[in-house]
Amino acid sequence: MNWLPRLSEARAAVAAAGGDKRRAAAALSQAWGCRVSRDALDKALLRWADEGAQNDAPAPMPEVQPAPVGSVAPMVPARDGLVAILADLHIPQQDSAAVACAEAWIVANQPTTIVLAGDIGEWESCSQHGTSPEAPTYRADLDAVRAWLRRLRSIAPTARIVALEGNHETRLTRMLCSVAPSLYGVHSVAIDLGLDALGIEWIPEDRQPLRISTLDIIHGHQMLRGSGPIYVAAKGVNVYGSPGRTVAIAHTHKRQMFRRPMADGHAEAIALPCLRTLSTGWLHGEVAGWSHGFGVATVRAGYRTALEVVDIERGSCVWGGRVYAG
Repeated sequence: MNWLPRLSEARAAVAAAGGDKRRAAAALSQAWGCRVSRDALDKALLRWADEGAQNDAPAPMPEVQPAPVGSVAPMVPARDGLVAILADLHIPQQDSAAVACAEAWIVANQPTTIVLAGDIGEWESCSQHGTSPEAPTYRADLDAVRAWLRRLRSIAPTARIVALEGNHETRLTRMLCSVAPSLYGVHSVAIDLGLDALGIEWIPEDRQPLRISTLDIIHGHQMLRGSGPIYVAAKGVNVYGSPGRTVAIAHTHKRQMFRRPMADGHAEAIALPCLRTLSTGWLHGEVAGWSHGFGVATVRAGYRTALEVVDIERGSCVWGGRVYAG
């Protein structure tokens, strides 16, 4: 597609959608009668300042990283106690032993808050990368994820459970915007899972990070578009870091930590391990370098929230002098 003659219209669509590029892409798909993805719209707008200058008035380069902490980030009222952060299960490709270990910890310690830090499901049924012949249907994906969420609610009946949208959760929306834009807003993973009935709060990708006391939690794909995950913790500090706060990042399935000393307290970012299987078909036998584990944050009024990573090895972990296993 030749974007240059259409850049003004694209910019107007983004403005009309309140900055929601996914909604703008869906509107443009309908108006132009062809597929317009959010990624394609992003790339076109990024080229605007240079290539579009001859056809449009100069415009500032769009910001590609998420909004700074505090601008749109929702706040979960901090209650003294424990916060469990479970990331990247990719159901039905979860590692059953690792998940059972995390569940055993939850049963024993009953955290006040549980944060599911994105990519709860794999959602291969909605993948635009192509699916394997063995891929489950969307209904099967929904049933598998919903069954586990019900189990989680049953073992943590009083916990506040908050789910963050990961890049895999956006697969359905991206597919609808490409092939059936009129269904945008009618179906989504959050709607179809029935999260409200399970008492689970939903934080979309553009409303992250989630803030709990001095802890900020984000799935992480938002700040890694166009770059690799090698130094994700350092990038987390660069993008979200502020004195006296810690950023917890999912998405890369690898444990990392980066700390920057600052005058009013160090800024810290911790990348979390995952709960999915450590091998996958699309790696074609290569070792991913991922690891298993979850995060535990201790919240105390008047103190900086302490975040630690609980590593899971062969289906068991050690925390607080006790061994947990499924």
